Amino acid sequence: MSGLPVGVVCAVVMAVVLAGCNDNQPMDVSEVHSSSRQTTATPPGGTTQPPASQPSAGSTTVTAPDTTPDRLRQACGNGPVCDDFATPSGNIRCFAADQNGGFVECDIQSGLNPAPKHGNCDLDQPGLSVGANGAASVSCRSDPTPAGFDHAIPPLAYGDRWSGFGVVCASRVTGITCTNAAGHGFFLSRESWRTF
Repeated sequence: MSGLPVGVVCAVVMAVVLAGCNDNQPMDVSEVHSSSRQTTATPPGGTTQPPASQPSAGSTTVTAPDTTPDRLRQACGNGPVCDDFATPSGNIRCFAADQNGGFVECDIQSGLNPAPKHGNCDLDQPGLSVGANGAASVSCRSDPTPAGFDHAIPPLAYGDRWSGFGVVCASRVTGITCTNAAGHGFFLSRESWRTF
C-alpha cells in the first residue's frame, strides 16, 4: 500500500476496523462466565436509563460528544460520530459509534476469561458489543477497536457512567456493565464476563 495516498489507506483501515465480523460471525454466548466530553451530576431519585446502568449516588455521567473528538478523527474520519473510554486501570477499553443506530464495543487487554466458544470465528481479539437495539454478543475481530490505538483514551472513573448512542455503561471496580434501553447488555471484568 506504499504507493497509495494516506487518505485511501486510512479509509480502508477504518472500514476494516469498524466492520470487524460482528454481524457475520455469530458466537455462542448463552453461558454466564466466571475531549469534547460533557459531564453532569446524576440527580437523586433515578432516571430513565437502562436498569443495569442505574447511577449510584454522587456519580457523574459522561455524555458522548456531538462530534468526534480530535484524537479519534483519523480513525473515524467524517463518518458517524464516535467516542471511546477506558477503565482507570486501562485494562478495559470501549469504543462507541453512532453507526447502525449506535453501539458500544469493549475489549479487555487481559482477554475474555474464560475464552468464548469460537463458533465460526477464529480471530484473536474478542470483546463484547451491544447496540442501541438488540441483544449483546461477543464481537469477533482480528484487530483491536480504535480505542486500542487511542493513546489519549480518557478514563471513566469507577462509579461513573458513560452515555451515548443508545447505550449506557457503568464503570465499577468490579468491571464495566453496558446496557441498552431494552435491558440487553454485558458485564466485563478481568475475572469473568456475561451477556444478558
